Amino acid sequence: MKLTQRDKKLLIVLGVVIFTVVFLKFLLLPKLGSISQLKTDIATLNDSYAVNMAHKAKVKRIDGDIKILSKKLGDLREIYPPSIDSDELLVLMKNLTSEAGLEVKSISFGTLGGMDGSKSESKDTTQKEASTSEVKGNNILENGDGSKLGNGILSDIRNYFYLWGLKSKKSSADDEAVPDGKSYAVSVKLEATGSNEDIKAYFDKLSKLKNKAICKAVSISPGQNSGQNDEDEKNLKLSAEIVFYGIMDKGAGDYYILEDGKWAPIPANGKKDIFKSYNGFNPLGQPGFTQNADITDTKNSVEDKEKGQLDEIIPGTYDFSLVAAHFGGGLAPSVSINCKNPALPENSYSVVYGDNKGTENAEIFIEQKNGKYYCKFKTDHESYPDKQYSQTMEFVPVGEDLKLVIISSERRDENDNAGVKLNIINNSDKQLVYKIYMDDPSLPRVEIGKTVGKVTKQ
Repeated sequence: MKLTQRDKKLLIVLGVVIFTVVFLKFLLLPKLGSISQLKTDIATLNDSYAVNMAHKAKVKRIDGDIKILSKKLGDLREIYPPSIDSDELLVLMKNLTSEAGLEVKSISFGTLGGMDGSKSESKDTTQKEASTSEVKGNNILENGDGSKLGNGILSDIRNYFYLWGLKSKKSSADDEAVPDGKSYAVSVKLEATGSNEDIKAYFDKLSKLKNKAICKAVSISPGQNSGQNDEDEKNLKLSAEIVFYGIMDKGAGDYYILEDGKWAPIPANGKKDIFKSYNGFNPLGQPGFTQNADITDTKNSVEDKEKGQLDEIIPGTYDFSLVAAHFGGGLAPSVSINCKNPALPENSYSVVYGDNKGTENAEIFIEQKNGKYYCKFKTDHESYPDKQYSQTMEFVPVGEDLKLVIISSERRDENDNAGVKLNIINNSDKQLVYKIYMDDPSLPRVEIGKTVGKVTKQ
């Protein structure tokens, strides 16, 4: 059969149509679908990558963040202790009265009670028991408190919980009247005699305690022999009720309000009154006291040198302080900045922390408005007074010049690379004078970066 010209054209058109349909259905459309799916997968992977990178940055900082939170918790506990024992209060009151020169007649302690008068509450232990059984079911190592720990970051976090005192061994303290997280108060009633200066010294020392304490009631009256001779001015009778405040945390473990830790009683060798010293006894730090030769010989000369430099730093004579230390696995951040004289009581806790294996960037900003002085400061980890670093806080300068004390330390080894680069911006009419103590002479830990305004080194 002979094909006409028309038939040939129809066959050609039909072939093109068939080829086009086959190409579109079996080649192009599947490929386009694959390309679209690949684009979706790429977008999903990009989102996942961005999230993972954000988590990676957080994981890199988590050790420092934990240490910073730990330091803040420690600062809070210095003001509001998680627990106060009467024996600690006894030693504390003994120290205060002895240093002030008062002669104690009697001391009595009130019972520990909640600020709202609440009693012990029943607690839901279901979650606690479940978590305990879950931990026991894992085949993981034990921590110092006997709890089971995992590996890596989870282990580090739980270890920090233990070191913070947020997780401790079970104790009978669960039956105490004040539940965890609630404020409590312990009262101390003091009867003592002394001079007017002794009483003033006692209340001055009481006001400087780190622990939150107030004098709820006080009565000062003449002694029995008042007015008979010059010694009568020492014969004033003091009656006072002192109240100590705290925030209950029965998981805090071994926490003590005494600066030297747990008080261990020493055999008295016949001494029967805690408030009266031995004949010839001279407490540490008083003129004429000589330490044991063995203790003195063990002191490192570097520590003596550092102590001598620290003695030059007189509290209350500077406006800002910065501490730069080594980066370690303990609970102390490597950098801290503090304003010493905030104008408002609510800003009394004005400190920021940073923690870095390398260089932590920091800044102190000062400005003057209507004759008043304001500041803000930050590290790579946080800022004060607000997270956005947009506000400032009023402070009261100590003297004619603004003073910044910087306390550093020598490098521990070749792997100790921690340090701080500090920018100082002084937009006030005062001169800011800074002085660096105990920095490493060969590889300084503190670097002063950008300075604006009147900034000089002492």
